[in-house]
Amino acid sequence: MASPDSSQPIHVDGRTLEGGGQLVRVALSLSSLTSLPIHITSIRGSRGNKGGGLKGSHLAAVEFLARMCKARTEGMELKSKDLLFEPCQVQNESGVVGEGQGWRESKDRDGRVMGREMEIKMATPGSVFLVFQALLPYLVFSSFPDPNHDNSDIDSALPSNKSRPQDQWTPLPITVTIQGGTHTSNSPSFEYTQQVLLPTLVRIGLPPITLTLHKRGWTNGRPQIGIVTFTLTPLAPGSFLPAFSLVQNDNARVSAIQISILAPSPAIRGQIRTTVTTSILANWDPEVEITFPVDEDSGHPKRFYLLLVAETSRGCRYARDWLYDRKIGHAGDVVEALVEKVVGDLRDEVKGGGAVDEFMEDQLVIFQALARGRSVVGGVEKGDLENASTEPTLHTQTARWAAKTILDIRFDKHGGCKGVGFTVGERNQKRRQALMTEISNLKI
Repeated sequence: MASPDSSQPIHVDGRTLEGGGQLVRVALSLSSLTSLPIHITSIRGSRGNKGGGLKGSHLAAVEFLARMCKARTEGMELKSKDLLFEPCQVQNESGVVGEGQGWRESKDRDGRVMGREMEIKMATPGSVFLVFQALLPYLVFSSFPDPNHDNSDIDSALPSNKSRPQDQWTPLPITVTIQGGTHTSNSPSFEYTQQVLLPTLVRIGLPPITLTLHKRGWTNGRPQIGIVTFTLTPLAPGSFLPAFSLVQNDNARVSAIQISILAPSPAIRGQIRTTVTTSILANWDPEVEITFPVDEDSGHPKRFYLLLVAETSRGCRYARDWLYDRKIGHAGDVVEALVEKVVGDLRDEVKGGGAVDEFMEDQLVIFQALARGRSVVGGVEKGDLENASTEPTLHTQTARWAAKTILDIRFDKHGGCKGVGFTVGERNQKRRQALMTEISNLKI
């Protein structure tokens, strides 16, 4: 760990634990926010000689964040296994993100700026949602200048002991349009992001995010580039994310299941509906509410996708899905295999008793690390938070390791950690030293 006075980058070994893209995304997000320089070596080193290095989705995130925080980089290229990322230590006096860093301003007829528009284009259907995963913390916690307001008084909000400071200008909304894949193997889908991820982020205290689908992007069948737009409003200057707790009650029951289907024809989709409904009623209470928020043509005979989202009486959501990636034979065989796997995976997920599903758990790590106070994403609650426990997935362990390496926070066996209390709009020239001082004083 670099000392507060050291300008040496923090070394991040890309082979650690799962050794994949999640490590890169967490490290980049935290480096961009805190201005702490990092040096990632052996990027995705656990993928072997053929699969290592930066993929298109990783590179898109690196390029965007480097532009936004004016970082000096080395190794910012496709398949690079070594990346130096050094955010600008001094950007401006008030700590706001400077203008001209990759956005367009949308204005009304009177010339008043109403928001900012950003765009990321990938040439291949790499996951747009993995790109957004890396960008989101920076977009939410950075202070963007308001051209309609005198930004010189931003310092009056700092430091703040309130999560929502009063009498400060309201940040302008940001829209981020990303071209790439919306349905790619081993990545979050549009439906999962919309139905599970975004509602969960609101539960932990982040501002609401609107997700708009313009066109689906696929890796299966004929590769196709898709387009989505995220719309969000950053946290206000001087504010922070309060500590949050997501734990499940052992008496909670599944009250509703949402079924989303993308398949080649009405007949096949009807077969999936019948088969999955029968399987759900055989595994859960017959009175469980079943809905079909998505039932659409996938546009290709080799594209089959099924998502099941179970909601409990306590409001927790678990999801399992599958973008079918086996050889396509008889449609009936595909339907049976698809339903059997997804229903079985969801059943195991619910029985596990966690507060969130395994694909959500690792995505919340960075927000636990940045929040003020002890945040918990744990297992079953039995009257006392300290009794909640869960076995983290390898992805979650990797995300926690990356956060610990950069911020020196600690996670306990209950899925909890005391975050650094990152404050929006900290002066950039003081941010690094102040944060390192805070890290050194943390008591877990």
